[in-house]
Amino acid sequence: MLTNQILTCSEHQMQVELIILNKQLTKQQRLACKECINKMEGNYRFIGFDKFKQHVDDNQHQKNQIIDKVINQTLEMIEKIQNQVDQSKSEQIQKYALLQSQINLWKESLNETKAIQQSSKYYQEVDLFLKNDSQFRQINEYQIQRELGDALTTLLLNYQPKIILLLNQLIEIPKLLQANYGIFEAFQNEEISNLKVDKLLNKVEIKQMNEVQSQDQWCYAIQFDKKGEKMISTSNKDIKVWSFTEGKFQLIQVLKGHLNNVTCLLFTPQSDCIISGSYDQTLICWSMDEKNKFISQFTVKQHSGNVYCIILNKFGDELISSSKDKSIKIWKFDPIIKNLQIQQSLEKHNDSVYSVCLNQSETLLVSCGQDQQIIIWKRDELSKWQFNQIVTQSIQVYGKKLLFLNDDQFLWVTANHNQYNNSIQVYESKDGIFMENQESTIPLNGTQNQDYVSFPIQYNRERNLLIVRHKSIIYLMRQSFEGKFVIFNKIPCQDENSYGALSPDGKYLVFWDCRYSNKQRTNGQYSVIEFIYQ
Repeated sequence: MLTNQILTCSEHQMQVELIILNKQLTKQQRLACKECINKMEGNYRFIGFDKFKQHVDDNQHQKNQIIDKVINQTLEMIEKIQNQVDQSKSEQIQKYALLQSQINLWKESLNETKAIQQSSKYYQEVDLFLKNDSQFRQINEYQIQRELGDALTTLLLNYQPKIILLLNQLIEIPKLLQANYGIFEAFQNEEISNLKVDKLLNKVEIKQMNEVQSQDQWCYAIQFDKKGEKMISTSNKDIKVWSFTEGKFQLIQVLKGHLNNVTCLLFTPQSDCIISGSYDQTLICWSMDEKNKFISQFTVKQHSGNVYCIILNKFGDELISSSKDKSIKIWKFDPIIKNLQIQQSLEKHNDSVYSVCLNQSETLLVSCGQDQQIIIWKRDELSKWQFNQIVTQSIQVYGKKLLFLNDDQFLWVTANHNQYNNSIQVYESKDGIFMENQESTIPLNGTQNQDYVSFPIQYNRERNLLIVRHKSIIYLMRQSFEGKFVIFNKIPCQDENSYGALSPDGKYLVFWDCRYSNKQRTNGQYSVIEFIYQ
């Protein structure tokens, strides 16, 4: 802020009242007291000193707030690093102490063995002397080595596993520190980027609503109709239909027909039909009757394995499904008679196909699976899908989720079982070939658990809101002015088996999560997050 010292004009040494806005004057001449004002001739633009001072103070206050935010974020990052260093240091000290203890015990045991082996056993020697007809025996080097070897082997089997285990744990510590180096990347990609898009990110307020619905049975998928007035979710092999209003939902119907867990479902564009896929390898179409109740219209079975993903094109006349049987099925859907007819079977993957997605113009289809492959399919002149490209990846792990952001860019999420290489990768088309943009990779928190196929990537372009549930964390992201997605908040789940969907207006996120009691998985419940855009 401006100093509280009274400023005086250079000519009369009196308190400044005005600031003359004239670039031709020197800095001292622009500060005018009452005497200066009385002697002023001509037309001058000026501003009152008190008003100017208030403006400068206000700007300085805002500047201080920004500085506080930046410094506090940096301090938080340093605290995280300090905590991890302290924790690693403590763990290392403990492990080194245990290792040294085991080594010392082994050495002591060896010395004890040496003392025992070197001690004279007169009573035993007398027995041997008598057995040998009072003849002194010769030293048998082989027998001594064999007896000593047996004793040493016993000690080795006792101490070696303990020491190897401790050594392996010490070797893992640098790896953990290397993994924690991601804090720096996270700080760069998240915190600093947040400052660049501060005005953009601050427009979203997250509110946990009181709406909670318990459900002991597994929920693998949730979807909304086009208007956001109905919600459907799975309950093991059943489907629940809910009315949905302003974040509150009420059960209105339960659909029974599948013989195993329902894993994916969707509304048709007209919202008068539901299509579901299941571990029972079937697709079921549920149409609305004259009483506005959904009934089973027909069941088809072309897959020979679990159905993992189903999507519809914009017009609602083409359905695409993927399965554990390594195939992608293309279906023609008749929205009038609610009928599905198989058109194609795309077979290029070598293992389960977890996710498929169309680009905006619906000329390209991308798929990913357990075989660690990302495949691009292209629609030909006869509207048939043809293999186009296997996308080159920088890391060879499998993924279970992907999403086209537009015609030339898609996201792919790793799903591996370890704490390394957990990220959202961005692929972009260059001259018709999709390539990874490593500069846009979004690092995620890593655990030993895998990421599950359900809970597809949620993206509302109008709201600039991207939601990715990876393992046990729901990441909330927005796109910065530079075009990169920035994590602005994280919602922790109790389990990696959490599944949800974003309402069409981007205002509500509904998800089902497991609940735990005494570290034991018990049942689950639906929760609602409200996004308030300011």
